[in-house]
Amino acid sequence: MAKSKKSKGKKINLTGVTVGGTLNEGTYAVKVKEAEIKASKSSGEDVLEVQFEVTSKKGKGHILYHVCSLQPQALFKLKQLFIGIGFKFPENKAFELEADDLVGLESTVEVINKEHEGKEYSNIAKFISESEDDDDEDDEEDEEEEDEDEDEDEDEVDYDELSLKELKAECKTRGLKVPKGSDKDDLVELLETDDEE
Repeated sequence: MAKSKKSKGKKINLTGVTVGGTLNEGTYAVKVKEAEIKASKSSGEDVLEVQFEVTSKKGKGHILYHVCSLQPQALFKLKQLFIGIGFKFPENKAFELEADDLVGLESTVEVINKEHEGKEYSNIAKFISESEDDDDEDDEEDEEEEDEDEDEDEDEVDYDELSLKELKAECKTRGLKVPKGSDKDDLVELLETDDEE
């Protein structure tokens, strides 16, 4: 029986190779890999094309493209991009945009999948800026504080509304000694004194 030849290995270099296909819809950390101002294929007008690389564990290496028109009526989308990636720009005057200045900036994005000409593509639906993250954290903190306030309110019992039997049970639960012949007022006073202590 002839010996099978061992297959030769081949040197492979994956540097700069990007992962194609679609991502699962959701939130991803991204970084600007490339940015370029160029003429749109469809209109011929100037657009800013930004190439984002996914840096989060899920979807790492995937490339997402985001195009912003540089026409005056569409600059709101460009501003959303700048805010989303933390690019500092002058608010009250015109400035010269160098696309390379965006490279390396990071953001968190919400990705959705859309179909175009029979193919499905992953698209950036929204940039989640740090201020939004902070707002979410503030909202969570506010909710926690509200929950704590509610818990405190629940702990405060109106002893006057309890029956003598319920007051005795409360005293027993706390390990308070109930003097013989105590009436409702005595027990309320005993519990309130314990609360203060």
